[in-house]
Amino acid sequence: MKYYIEYPWQAVLVSYDTTESGMICGATVVDEYWILTAAHCVISPPEESYIFTGLTSLSNPQHTHRVERFVVHPGFDANLIINDIALVKEWSSLSRGTIMITDKQLCAGSKMHGTGPGDSGGPLLARDKIGRLVQLGITSFGAAGFQGLLDQSTYPG
Repeated sequence: MKYYIEYPWQAVLVSYDTTESGMICGATVVDEYWILTAAHCVISPPEESYIFTGLTSLSNPQHTHRVERFVVHPGFDANLIINDIALVKEWSSLSRGTIMITDKQLCAGSKMHGTGPGDSGGPLLARDKIGRLVQLGITSFGAAGFQGLLDQSTYPG
């Protein structure tokens, strides 16, 4: 797979449905606020969806954006698969107001399982091959609706 960073117009839309499952779809950056994707990818309210840009892999997004709103083609029909097009507006500029993740940091958590008040400084733990807990990182910060960001500079994994 080519790295997305080679194609700055490439984005990924992640939407969660009511069963806590998600859909990952490709998207195209149209301008600093909008991306273009397939309408069938819009499966949840905007607050349950995220845009990733500047990716080198799906596990390493350089910019994570909250979705403000969707504009689905009025003639979209999922059964006939016609007019399968939608615009997605990011709540702030796609070129500003993002969370930068460096190669010394990692994201941990999942939907509804991230950091909260008082978590800063706490460990990210995992079990090694023989079952011992090993510290992988230190909780550094989080942002509303996003997983926790962990500083790996002390624990380069």
